[in-house]
Amino acid sequence: MADLRQNFSIIVPAHNEAKTIGHVLDVLLQTQAKEIVVIDDGSTDNTRKIALSTKDSRVKCISHSQNLGQGNAWKTGIRNSNSPILVFFDADIESAQPEMISNLINPIVDDYADLVMGGFENFGRITEYLVRPLLRRFIPELSKLSQPLSGLFAIRREFIFPEKIGNRYVTIGVLIDAYLAGARVKEAELGYVKHDKRTDQEKAAQAESECEILFKKLVEYKVVKLTPLPVKISPSKEYANSGRI
Repeated sequence: MADLRQNFSIIVPAHNEAKTIGHVLDVLLQTQAKEIVVIDDGSTDNTRKIALSTKDSRVKCISHSQNLGQGNAWKTGIRNSNSPILVFFDADIESAQPEMISNLINPIVDDYADLVMGGFENFGRITEYLVRPLLRRFIPELSKLSQPLSGLFAIRREFIFPEKIGNRYVTIGVLIDAYLAGARVKEAELGYVKHDKRTDQEKAAQAESECEILFKKLVEYKVVKLTPLPVKISPSKEYANSGRI
């Protein structure tokens, strides 16, 4: 049991997180992680420099030459880590604490979970207004998670499939793939998570990506069946002249 608690890798995707990456790594190094894999996803600030300055052999930094998105960063981390348990942690978590990691891995180590999503108090509009209603309709069990789009989670390696992961915002796809592969999904309370606020444009991009992936998974696993519309629908002349399309 003790060996397994020390046999996990932490994967940290980072894009222009120079303000927080040092603090996050200091916290993660207080855990018993076997390795910490930072993926510098095309940063133009000092993210890579700060990560490489860490004086601990457990930390390694892999850089993308350009920003490829969350999904590609996760895939790079998965392929460059060696442990049977993988923990995914964001580089902008100002409220990071070592206990967050133990809360995520303990249910797996104690063998009553295969995937543990990080639950926290923050209200997410994409979750509450888009993703949860769809999950409640199509995969009710997953709608019970407080944060189904959490980027903080731990998973057994055999339940994450890099070949199925998309390019950018992909959490919902990883969750559905694992659940429908038979993973026991639990949630660990992490308290209040403070991180950099995203712009409305970034939130819109996430909403579009997560929604697209959700529907693709529902079709892939034959939860729903899509049929083409019988007629082509054209926008009204007024809408077409509004400049919105």
